[in-house]
Amino acid sequence: MITIRRAVEAAFLKKDSLAGIALDHRATADAALLVSGVALVGYVWELVGGERFSWRLLVAIMINSVMVWVIIAGVTLLAGRVLCRTETPMFTIMRLQGFCHLPLLLVYLVAPLAWFGRIWFLAAMVVATAEALETVWWRAALAVLAGLMGMFFITQLFWGARAF
Repeated sequence: MITIRRAVEAAFLKKDSLAGIALDHRATADAALLVSGVALVGYVWELVGGERFSWRLLVAIMINSVMVWVIIAGVTLLAGRVLCRTETPMFTIMRLQGFCHLPLLLVYLVAPLAWFGRIWFLAAMVVATAEALETVWWRAALAVLAGLMGMFFITQLFWGARAF
């Protein structure tokens, strides 16, 4: 329950909660579970929509969600180190960005809420990245943008057009 409470607080951009997540080394596993849990909800939503169940697809979706999370965190950290001259550990940015995935649950609803969920997710990512890199929001936004672009190019390189 603490993980869900922290994820809700991170989604609502509470800086004190983000600071607590950044300092809690055990929260990295919780963040991985949140990321894969959001992907699992998406797969269940597709099943409700008429898709056939496939263990292979379920495992691929879970692994893909965690890999994309790690790639975004890694490229964001790399960009943040260049922009902010910081030595933030990789696991710190992974924790904070992982706890921001809760708004993506809105993506599985009607189109206006889906767009709201994506924008909310990006705002939460910027605030979490600013907390992790100890910088201002616009530098964090540039780092997140670099992370998303890096994720796009790296997933295209390794998985091709099927990644999206």
